[in-house]
Amino acid sequence: MTKPTVLVIAPTPYFSDRGCHIRIYEETKIIQSLGYHVTMVTYPLGRDLGTATIQRTKALPWYHKTTAGPAWSKLLLDIQLGWLAYRAIKKDRPILIHAHLHESMWLAWLLKQRWHIPVVLDLQSSLPAELKSYGGIWKLLAPLAKWYERWALWVADVVIASSAKVSPQAIVVADGIASRLTTAVTQQYDLVYSGGIGKQKGTDQLFQALEIIAQQRPITVLIIAQGKPQQLPPYITWLEHVPYEQLLPLLAKAKIGIEPKPLHSTEGSGKLLNYLAAGITPVTLPVDGPTAAGLARDIIAVLAGQPSKPVTYVTWESNAAILKQVYASALR
Repeated sequence: MTKPTVLVIAPTPYFSDRGCHIRIYEETKIIQSLGYHVTMVTYPLGRDLGTATIQRTKALPWYHKTTAGPAWSKLLLDIQLGWLAYRAIKKDRPILIHAHLHESMWLAWLLKQRWHIPVVLDLQSSLPAELKSYGGIWKLLAPLAKWYERWALWVADVVIASSAKVSPQAIVVADGIASRLTTAVTQQYDLVYSGGIGKQKGTDQLFQALEIIAQQRPITVLIIAQGKPQQLPPYITWLEHVPYEQLLPLLAKAKIGIEPKPLHSTEGSGKLLNYLAAGITPVTLPVDGPTAAGLARDIIAVLAGQPSKPVTYVTWESNAAILKQVYASALR
């Protein structure tokens, strides 16, 4: 018997070993476990991971961005993505569209008008808040993004999100732990940070805080992120392009995994779950204001053994029941 198909729209360079893509990958595995065939349409960059059928748009010769963040060239890729999704619908006749990220909703809505297929919109953050965090012209577009987000939430059949901060009308499907590291690893570092780089992630203040700490005491830090700077202080070891499948043993080399979290952020905290899965202590450090001195004090307290707030978590397996109900609701 042929499995019913779910069309996954992923307007991102999947798979590029970062939080957004981990969510897409783990959710795709759940969808398949529920008895669906998954056809995914995505950007040309990235690598194939998993057993879903992955179809990609044509490459733009000048566009090579695999890190998070807005870019004008994505508009051209999204137009291609819509055409690719249209062809996938004609071929596979999916019964549902699972649209990741805000920018996929206008494509999913057009396809819904033509084919009357229900849409599950899957969000990771508030779009206006995200654009504000990037600054520049993107900050100026935040009011328009607020209108678009309201429209997207209204036209989707069901909305799910990684955090309740994204929207009060979204069903929370929190990022989860996929598997735990079972082998022992020798710890070499005091701290590890694994994730995106930029002001919107709080890493500008993190690096300033680490410099303050290094002037007061010895410290060793492992950074796992794209965008390695040319000059690095001796206390930082930086690794780029670490495959998701190889991440946990590297995280386990540190004693504490940290996440600097801007107070305005509406994103979930998937990296904390990776720290837990690696068997190290996860700590969220609030980033507020222009100074890094407070963040440095928080990190020093953590290194001194001050108890941190326990991290609550779910497993991706436990999310299967939620997604099953979400799909049933959308299909009704």
